[in-house]
Amino acid sequence: MSKPASLTTLAALSALVMASALWVVHNKQTHRRLTTERDQLRAAHSQLEQEWSQLQLEEAALASHVRVERAARERWGMADPALPVVIQSAEQPALSVASEGRGVEGP
Repeated sequence: MSKPASLTTLAALSALVMASALWVVHNKQTHRRLTTERDQLRAAHSQLEQEWSQLQLEEAALASHVRVERAARERWGMADPALPVVIQSAEQPALSVASEGRGVEGP
């Protein structure tokens, strides 16, 4: 092999080695950045799952029947429907008026 061809081959190989080294450095840096981002996303995911669990517990507590009934009584003055009323007349048999507003004949 001649000297110029040998120098050209050496220069080409040196350039390939440098390019390969730069590629390795770039890939390592990208891997580190992506690993850090993945860890941050996992931490955020864990925090969001914990917050979701807390919100589900809070929703269950706010929607409990006892709480809703108490709020209806205190805030809006609601009460249980009245018991059926029995109306008796001398001319007609007894008539029971249920809370639904329908009349039911009694004994």
